[in-house]
Amino acid sequence: MNALAIRVDHAKAELSIMAGQDSGFDHHQCTLDAAFSLGIRHFETGRTEMPLLFSGMPDLEENWHSGQDFAYQYAVIRGCQSCKEANGDPCMIHG
Repeated sequence: MNALAIRVDHAKAELSIMAGQDSGFDHHQCTLDAAFSLGIRHFETGRTEMPLLFSGMPDLEENWHSGQDFAYQYAVIRGCQSCKEANGDPCMIHG
């Protein structure tokens, strides 16, 4: 999902919540998960700047940054020789 689709779906979910539809909460969580995934994909492709469409939307910003942080931590662990030697368990530093 791209930033525009996430932003539009997020606005729709917020409108659903304001209208009293319970399905809006589930849809809202899906947009937050999509922002998290987009943060991961952006990190993996070297993009560190948050999409402008997420500006002013604290929950989307937070989840995008969380995705970036998660991808960074995963890259660090993946590159750690001690973690590699531990047969799948993180080393003392990352565990």
